[in-house]
This record gives sequence, structure tokens and C-alpha cells, in this order.
Amino acid sequence: MHLLDCYSLNCGLKIREPFITEKFFPLDVQKYITLDSSAMFPARQYDYWADVVAALHPILDRHGISILHIGSGEQGYQKTYDLRDQATNNQIAYIINGALLHLSVDGFSNHLASYFDKKLVSLFGES
Repeated sequence: MHLLDCYSLNCGLKIREPFITEKFFPLDVQKYITLDSSAMFPARQYDYWADVVAALHPILDRHGISILHIGSGEQGYQKTYDLRDQATNNQIAYIINGALLHLSVDGFSNHLASYFDKKLVSLFGES
């Protein structure tokens, strides 16, 4: 018997799939991708997000797709909707769940996008 099954049996609880509670965040765009450039560790820092945004924006703009910059961080990027430090974790979950694609380094938002089975581009650095 697995240890988790043993705890569950002794506590009288059922093992269920984990869930994430989303909280509404008002957005004035319909189609969007999300970008989270925040990195907790220097090894996870990516210095070329501005270049990524500059390359993607013309293509996305032709299709009516916006870029929402979420998370936290010191630097914002032109041609993105700057939502940094404005949403709670539950609101970030709501925003990512509505996204067509998520761009980030390894971190919280990366795992949220994976949980919601979103298309994802994630950058990993050496730790």
C-alpha cells in the first residue's frame, strides 16, 4: 500500500485530484497570450524577452491577439498589456486559463499553464 493511501485510509479521507481555484480578473481583450518574465533566481533570468515580444507582436497583431505581461518584475515591454503585480495567484490562474499560449521561465505560472493543459514555451536555466 502506498503511503498516501495509508494516510487517506487512517484519516477517513478520499484521495482526489488537486484543484486550483480561479478568481475573475477583468480583461478588455478576447484573444491573448501570456508572458511571465519574472525569475526568482539569476540563472532563470532571460535577457531577450523584449526581442521575443518585438518578433511576435506583428504576427499576433494581424490575428487580433494581444500579449498580457503577468507576474512581477522590474521591466515592462512595449506593445504588451502590463498586468505585473496587479493580480493575485488565483487571478493569474484565471488569466492563464483563458490564454492561447503561455511564455515563461520555470516558475509558478509555468506550472499553472501546465495544469490547465495550455500550449507552453518554457525556458530553463542551469541551477
